[in-house]
Amino acid sequence: MIVFAVNIHSGGGKVLLDELISSEPFGKITHLYLDRRYQNNSIPSTVETLSYPPTIKARLQAQWDLRKMFKVNPGLKKGPVLFFGNLPPFFKLRVESILYLQNCFNLSGISLPKDSLKENLRNRMERYLLRIFSKNYQKIWVQSEWMVQLAKNNFPEKEIYKKPFIPALPEPTQVEKIYDFISVTSLSSHKNLRLLLQALELLDLKVTSQVRALIVLDNSVNITEVRLPKLKHIHLTLRSKLSRQDLFLEYQRSKIAVITSLLESFCLPIFEALHFGLKVICPAVGYTLELKNETLQYNVDSAKDLSELLEQNLRASSKKIVSSADGKC
Repeated sequence: MIVFAVNIHSGGGKVLLDELISSEPFGKITHLYLDRRYQNNSIPSTVETLSYPPTIKARLQAQWDLRKMFKVNPGLKKGPVLFFGNLPPFFKLRVESILYLQNCFNLSGISLPKDSLKENLRNRMERYLLRIFSKNYQKIWVQSEWMVQLAKNNFPEKEIYKKPFIPALPEPTQVEKIYDFISVTSLSSHKNLRLLLQALELLDLKVTSQVRALIVLDNSVNITEVRLPKLKHIHLTLRSKLSRQDLFLEYQRSKIAVITSLLESFCLPIFEALHFGLKVICPAVGYTLELKNETLQYNVDSAKDLSELLEQNLRASSKKIVSSADGKC
């Protein structure tokens, strides 16, 4: 298999690309086309690797180099090629081309985020490219049932498959619980952090004992610039720029994970939280519907519903701790 990922170097895309290279869930990888900024010291020496700077010209060159590899070697059969960065093949290749679609905003029917002009324009361009080069790839792989249906609505002529994989996670360990709630999120509008803060303000009016909540933001955020509500009984801790190992520890130091995002292709924090034994509270929306038996769900965009669910589970957690302590006595 050849993996073409010349526009991935950080964030969730990097986490998945790291895992794809290390575990090879879809077959042996022979060639990698990568972003020069991507860092991975564990790429096997047997894999032929080409890296390109993050420019339009360089990425066009990568597409040309991929085409040329097959053109100058007509008998070469090293496919399929997995396009793992939401960019389609710009040329028709001699082997099967598969688009691994990780971004729901690349599909029509989803409102584009408006809080970042750069992100809005990038998503519009990627939507356009997926359309005009659609004849150059045969299959689309996605990570959730919701994305399967969305992709079918956009590309009814394509073969579309659900092909999720989860990055390797360490075994849970016994550590002291410090936080009642943890939310791994960002300041992007679709992540809906506003709703969580509103729900915590409502919860603060009901609780009488100290509650601790941790909000983990992405690496691009300067937490000193984030304004939080003033709460009487809820102590909010804000962190960013956590390593994966530190994030895993914070999950294990928490009791309940709270997800407020309105749109996700997969939502890795849900699966990470479940792995570490946390209860997960999330909105009842497209990407969570297939997880309704594993999560606790509230009416989307209702701070009141979320606040009530937080309160119920806070009380249940407190009773469990009291019962456990009574048993030890």
